[in-house]
Amino acid sequence: MPFHRLIFVAALLPASLAFGQSISPAAPITNAKPATEPSDDLPRTLQLKSGERVTGIVRSRNADAIIIESATLGRVTLKPDAIEKIIGPDGKVEGEVEAIAPVDVGLFGTGMLRGWKRQLEAGLSGTSGTTDTIAFNVQLNAAVDNERYRSAIGAYHFLTQDTGETTRNETRVFGSYDKRIDGGPWFVFGKAQYDNDALQNWENRASLFGGPGYEFVRNPKYEVLGRFGLGYTYEFGGTYADGYDRSRLEALLGFDAKWIINPTQSLVGSVYYYPTLEDFSYGRAVTTAAYQIDLNATKGIAFKVGIEHTNEFRTAGDDEHNNWKYFTNIVLKL
Repeated sequence: MPFHRLIFVAALLPASLAFGQSISPAAPITNAKPATEPSDDLPRTLQLKSGERVTGIVRSRNADAIIIESATLGRVTLKPDAIEKIIGPDGKVEGEVEAIAPVDVGLFGTGMLRGWKRQLEAGLSGTSGTTDTIAFNVQLNAAVDNERYRSAIGAYHFLTQDTGETTRNETRVFGSYDKRIDGGPWFVFGKAQYDNDALQNWENRASLFGGPGYEFVRNPKYEVLGRFGLGYTYEFGGTYADGYDRSRLEALLGFDAKWIINPTQSLVGSVYYYPTLEDFSYGRAVTTAAYQIDLNATKGIAFKVGIEHTNEFRTAGDDEHNNWKYFTNIVLKL
């Protein structure tokens, strides 16, 4: 063979080997994603993040939804972010579902509170008969938690009428801000709150507190926070008994706890004590607890039940020392 032909064949040999490898059978890919459209009518199981499973034939799959036809549930449409994984007919995982994060347009599409968790909740109950009662509450809350800070704002209104007489008419607006220190468990906080209660002698109450805080526990499942601070409380617009101090320097000692039971259920609670520094006969203790469960994760609908108890150590006039609030609400995640 002429020398120049030998060189030409030698140059083509690596390319020929590489081409041969590219068309030879490859090893199976273990975590392969299923095709956008199913290519068979074999049953598959969708493992939801809530722990539930839906088994049936996948009729359609795209970036917006997966449609599966179940023998018991009929045709079901699910968002990709509600599905953890897809299990094939052979019982093996075909691939993890990569959820496409929705574009956050802010509160009611205004761009406000973009990146915050926002929810609107409301509850209505009543009785009719010997007595006619109606109880209504509406709440708007938003919160954000990242490596630099944690913040929450909100407002609510409670109204209760019993046989035409108003027995509760309360409004609250509040906000808090925790600034983390060097990414550690310590933080500094600021906390502001305004209360209006038309049935209390003090009627309006504004409070502002600040101080250090510590994260005793903080992980994806549990959270326990402690706060200690100083602040000022001022009451105005009401009717006060002689000797009642409307403006007071107060301390704050509080604990917040959170338990993420599973991706669809959570339990939160808090205990706060506000002693008055000038006169310990004043002050108050506030305890809260709330349980929330998702009813429809894809549509952002949940159910929430909660309680708040406030014990006023010293009251103005004939105000009650104990104030209880209960609510059962439907929640819409905004």
